[in-house]
Amino acid sequence: MKVPTYTAQLQRPRQGQGQFLTAQLSASAMTAPARAYAESGAQLARAGSDLAAFGMKKAQIGADNEAQAAAAKLDIELQQMQQDFLANPNMQQAEQKYQDFARRKVETFKSGLSNRLARDAFRSRAAQITLRNQSSFLKANNARVVEQRTVLLDRDTNDYLSYATNPSNSPESRAEAANSALLNIDNSVTDLGPKKAEERRQKFYYSLARGSLTAAINKGVDAETALNDFRDNKSEDPVVSAARQNLSQTDVDKIYGEVKTSTDRARNYAERKQKTQREEITLNFGTEMERMVNDLEVNADMADENVATGFNEKSTQMINAAVDNHQGSEESKAELSIQLRKLRSKQIIKIGDLQQTAQRKSALRKVGDDTRALVTDVTRDPGQLGNSIETLDLAINEAASRFINTDEEENARQAGREDLIEAALNAHVGRGNINAARELFNSPGIAQALTPSLQEDYKQKFIDHDNKQNEFTRKYREKVTLYEQEFGVAPPARMKRQMMGAGDPQQAFQQAKGLRDAFEKGSARYRLLQENFEKVDAAAKKVSAAGDVSLIFAYMKMIDPGSVVREGEFATAQDTGSVPQRVVARYNAATKGERLTKEQRADFSGQAKNLFESQKPLQRELQERYRNLATMFDIPVEQVVYDLVDKKQMVSPPVNQQGEQTAPAGAGAAPPVAPPVAPPVAPPIRIDLTGKVIN
Repeated sequence: MKVPTYTAQLQRPRQGQGQFLTAQLSASAMTAPARAYAESGAQLARAGSDLAAFGMKKAQIGADNEAQAAAAKLDIELQQMQQDFLANPNMQQAEQKYQDFARRKVETFKSGLSNRLARDAFRSRAAQITLRNQSSFLKANNARVVEQRTVLLDRDTNDYLSYATNPSNSPESRAEAANSALLNIDNSVTDLGPKKAEERRQKFYYSLARGSLTAAINKGVDAETALNDFRDNKSEDPVVSAARQNLSQTDVDKIYGEVKTSTDRARNYAERKQKTQREEITLNFGTEMERMVNDLEVNADMADENVATGFNEKSTQMINAAVDNHQGSEESKAELSIQLRKLRSKQIIKIGDLQQTAQRKSALRKVGDDTRALVTDVTRDPGQLGNSIETLDLAINEAASRFINTDEEENARQAGREDLIEAALNAHVGRGNINAARELFNSPGIAQALTPSLQEDYKQKFIDHDNKQNEFTRKYREKVTLYEQEFGVAPPARMKRQMMGAGDPQQAFQQAKGLRDAFEKGSARYRLLQENFEKVDAAAKKVSAAGDVSLIFAYMKMIDPGSVVREGEFATAQDTGSVPQRVVARYNAATKGERLTKEQRADFSGQAKNLFESQKPLQRELQERYRNLATMFDIPVEQVVYDLVDKKQMVSPPVNQQGEQTAPAGAGAAPPVAPPVAPPVAPPIRIDLTGKVIN
């Protein structure tokens, strides 16, 4: 409240200041204070009224703040209640419970306010908040209703659509399913609205046509034909045709394009997938085929024809199982079957090669076994050569008819004949029947059936035999001549047989012993002479009295080995025999201690050497004589003679085998020798230029 002031009042004197009362008083001046006080009272009254209004206003503001805070909390809790009750699957129950709980929440917050002003302010705010949240909840709950209705409708529609588009179902049942779906859509108008229901109807027709075409094409219907008929409204499927009637041309073209693209994509994908499956199956199949063939090659008898048959049967079962298990179209299965059979064909070729090789080896082994058996027969009896060659030809012809080629047949035939002929020739040679071997070799076709090296070998054998026979005859004549020279008469028949190598081994041993004893006896003088000469030579080199005695004594023994004088004793004429008396005198003098001069010692040594050297030719003659006797009786020389003169080793000439010592008939003027009786000669075998036996 504003209090009026006056100038005079403002100019009142202050302490210490004086003012003269020169101013004049008037009526208005006298009433001015009263008016001033009155105005001041009015102003105070107005101030009190303003204070009361301000207090009310302050209380109102506090109530509004409290109500606003409670309303904000109420809004938050009502929004939370929306989320809680919207989770209730029973939408009608959720709506009722939400409204009931909302009223309770409002009353709860209202009762919690401090005064009436706050409750009044909260009431208006709560009404707005409650309305807003209730509208939001109802909208959301109604949307749930529509959504649930839509979900149920979609589920039913999809179920009907799935059945209606399945070409495996009958057209009648498919049409019934489609009509049921359309009826559900019509019944949803109240929930969804006419516009959404119509959209669903058009969408259903679209999906029905598209799904029916796709399913039919996936089932095997020609895609191009089905799509063209659909586009031209000529579809033979009544369901597709009915859906087509309710579609616009734009939808028809769109379905045509989508299905064609989808079909092409699906076909390409399916083809790639099937190709991948085929490649995997083919790889596994090829690996298994190789494993089977390798196992058969190692463990099975490939010469057995049942091996190939079993492989074919098992591989066919594997192919059929792989094709049946292949998740692909008929074309893909056919392609897979072709690929697997090609792989199987490669392995069958390998099986065939292995089997052919095994059968060829088996046939050649059999021919070889037959040839060895026939060689054994021919070795036992060379006369079986002709029959054996014919048997060999039959065996080769039987094997060649199926398993071996012409070159192998010819090689086997030639090698077999060569083995048989060689066995027959060796059998004759082994029995000493060289003439039979020579006759067989010279038979027509026999030599030609042998290799050039074998021909030369047998020719050389015949030449060697003839040379040995000639050598035998020469040695036989020499033996006879030696015997006649030694004994002055011709050898008796038994001695001739022995000279031919047909004597008794025990008798030969006794003859060797007798000849050696005679040689030992004949060589006794030379050995004694040699022994005493060695003593003379040793004593001459040892100058001493005892050496002189030994020298002269050994010299006396060389002159007369039969003297009975003992070394170191006095010798008499009676004891010394033919020893010259001058030698005896020197000996007796030596025994008494008289030493020999150097010249005398050299003279004794020289005389002893001359005497010993004079006996060597006689000993050599004796050794040669007994050497000839040993040779004559076919006794090893070293068993009779040993070289006492030159100390050389005595070596016997080669002794001929008994079967090779037959003297050929009419061999010069030697005494007649009866040859050993030869075994009977088999009839000659003749072979033509082709190797066939000529009967």
